[in-house]
Amino acid sequence: MSIQRDEALETVRQLWQEHFHLDSLPDDANFFELGGRSRELVMVAFAIEERFSVELSLRELINALTPTAMTDLVLGKVGAA
Repeated sequence: MSIQRDEALETVRQLWQEHFHLDSLPDDANFFELGGRSRELVMVAFAIEERFSVELSLRELINALTPTAMTDLVLGKVGAA
């Protein structure tokens, strides 16, 4: 799977916006500061895993709490596949 960073970031941002019911979202928004909880992080991660065909561990997710960081995590996984 080949994906551009801008495209991946837009996809991650859209998934977060859908989850939080937001019209816009800054790339540096923090998941927990937006009101997210651990269980919701797993739900968003599941949607991202399905969309990008990657597996994300809880440890990785805890270290990727912004759309930018989560995008970088996903791209690292896609590139490693």
